[in-house]
Amino acid sequence: MKQQLRRGFKSEADAYARKYRKELSLRPHDPLCPWRLAQHLEIPVDPLSAYTKIQEAVAHFMEQAR
Repeated sequence: MKQQLRRGFKSEADAYARKYRKELSLRPHDPLCPWRLAQHLEIPVDPLSAYTKIQEAVAHFMEQAR
C-alpha cells in the first residue's frame, strides 16, 4: 500500500533542499551530504559504534555496512 504524504510536503522538502544547498555553496542539483548538512545545522551525529550496550544490534548493522 502506498503511503500518502501530506499536501505540500514535496514542495516544502524541495524548498528546504534548495535553501540548504545555497547555504552550503552547492549547485541546485548537487548531492546534499547528510553529515555535512547535520554539521551545518549543528545537529550531533553519533557513530553506530558509540552504542556499545547494544552490541548485537551494532554488530548486525556494522556487518551490513561492509
